[in-house]
Amino acid sequence: MRKTRRGQFLKRVVTAACAMAFLGLAPRTEPVLTFPTAGAQEAPRAENKVEKNIRLLKSGDAKQRKQAAEMLGTIGNPGAFPGLMDALEDEDPKVRANAAEALGKIGDPGAIPGLIDMLRDLHGNVRISAAVALGIIRVNDQQFETILEMLTGDVLQEKWGAAVALGEIKDAKAVPALLEALKDEDKDVNELAAWALENIGKPAVPALIKALKDENPKVRFRAAWVLGSMREIMALPDLIILAENDPNETVRKTAQRAANLIEGK
Repeated sequence: MRKTRRGQFLKRVVTAACAMAFLGLAPRTEPVLTFPTAGAQEAPRAENKVEKNIRLLKSGDAKQRKQAAEMLGTIGNPGAFPGLMDALEDEDPKVRANAAEALGKIGDPGAIPGLIDMLRDLHGNVRISAAVALGIIRVNDQQFETILEMLTGDVLQEKWGAAVALGEIKDAKAVPALLEALKDEDKDVNELAAWALENIGKPAVPALIKALKDENPKVRFRAAWVLGSMREIMALPDLIILAENDPNETVRKTAQRAANLIEGK
């Protein structure tokens, strides 16, 4: 009986609709109620850029991981911090470098221990990215001392990474250790320490001028080179004396070039 009555009701509805259409009558504008069908599920929420790139940090494709780390740095969302910290241990050095750079942009001090570890990385790009990030975030006194100890240690990679980091941090307290690093047997350590002193800038000038009289010719050579690169006018008298009187020919020539740079020649 119920099925018959329901069928008759639907038939009347359809007939009425057809008649209204034929007569040009507008149907009633009451809202049409819709009901979900059995088993229907809510549509999944769209994945945003941060979530997508955090997920891609675990991709099997190194290129995708590298791009994801770079994008997360561009976005700068703190929610990416845990994923980027994990990415510091990625097998691909480009991923590690991009993760370190991204952490610097996010600026969370919690990244500093991991970034200091990255100063020991075998790949130069990773060390540089970690050093730049440390310069942005800023280290505390204890962390600063840890980096100084790395500069004076025996592991070359640590010395290289520490020198760049100290140049990025730009704390004048690093000047004595960097001047000492100018005497290192490794040429790269010398060059990176000299670059760091130049990057520290004015606070390093008095010590660099004093270093022009150091007994070690390597120190005099690097100090002259840095002061010339800085165009430091205060160093000009000492550089002229060095150019005329130093017993080492390389030091004399470097001092003369530095003096010429300062004088605009």
